[in-house]
Formats: sequence, C-alpha cells, structure tokens
Amino acid sequence: MNITEQTDDEILAMAKPLWRDLVKYSNEGKYGDFVKNFSSSFARAMNQVIAGHQFANSELARNL
Repeated sequence: MNITEQTDDEILAMAKPLWRDLVKYSNEGKYGDFVKNFSSSFARAMNQVIAGHQFANSELARNL
C-alpha cells in the first residue's frame, strides 16, 4: 500500500486505532502491548531495557 494514494479519511481510519492503542498501553505501562504494532526493525532498534524502565518509573510515559 502506498500512503500517498490514500485519502485523508482512509489514513485516519488506519491511524486512529493505532494511536488509541499507543496511548492506552502507554498509560497502563504495558510496554509489550505498546510496541506490538511497531515494525520488527524499529522494535529491535529500541533499547528494550531502557524503554521498559521508563514505562515502569515515568509518570510521563504513563500519562499521554
């Protein structure tokens, strides 16, 4: 799929559920669920130990 060929409404229909999940799982401190829709290369590039620590200890990470 080429995103430039999609209408704004089509893009929003795909993006809204992803954004909803990002906010939900961030606020719940569920790192594994937060990254479930990330590409595998992006997820591997993230330092999981540091990101997990931020989720466990950061009010900001859990209050988007």
